[in-house]
Amino acid sequence: MGVTASELSKMEFDTYKLSHPWDKIVGKPEVNGSILLYSPAGSGKSTVAMQLCDEFTNHGNVLYVAAEEGISATLKDKVNRSNLQKSEIDFHEWEGEEKLKKYILKNDINILCIDSYTIIDERLSTFEPFRLWCREHDVFFITIVQQTKDGKFYGKASAGFNVDCKIQVIDGRPSTEATGKNRFGPLYTHDEDLTQNPATKPKKSRKKKSTKKKKSTSGPKDFDASMSEVEQMMKNI
Repeated sequence: MGVTASELSKMEFDTYKLSHPWDKIVGKPEVNGSILLYSPAGSGKSTVAMQLCDEFTNHGNVLYVAAEEGISATLKDKVNRSNLQKSEIDFHEWEGEEKLKKYILKNDINILCIDSYTIIDERLSTFEPFRLWCREHDVFFITIVQQTKDGKFYGKASAGFNVDCKIQVIDGRPSTEATGKNRFGPLYTHDEDLTQNPATKPKKSRKKKSTKKKKSTSGPKDFDASMSEVEQMMKNI
């Protein structure tokens, strides 16, 4: 596909409008974009990822693949600590690439999060083909990887992490400023620990229906007054 500069300047692309603080951290992501969250073990990557996924439930069906923990007590604890008991995130265990693709297509999944890619690295052929498959099917792709002490990523596919936005989690604080890569918006560091203070969704304001009854423009007194005027007029005829 090729376009001219003039054609490109007039093209429209579907994006997600995120609420605070994700609008600052991520920006305006395209619906088929991708995000990589990374940090050393115990930095709060999974909790931040769940908070991000909860934000995305405002925009579509979200599937969170708990490849590392599975459906377990530790996963339950993270959900409870993050106050996501009422979230519409769909949690699944890792059952292989083909089953995952079929589930995504069958259930109209719009956003996919794999926690973590480090765990399934040896079982998934390569990162890039799967990311491109998600892009072709308009599935927003989020994945998590563990970082070594010397700053590298665990896993054989680490060199192929070609994503639109990289978020480093530092003590529960998501940062694009530290990574230096975000195609969706400005580089930004959130100064609040999301592992302790989960992001809150803005409450939708609803207009209250007025319970006050409108005063009638005509009533018994008005009617009587009108009749008196008519009777007076009749006497004068």
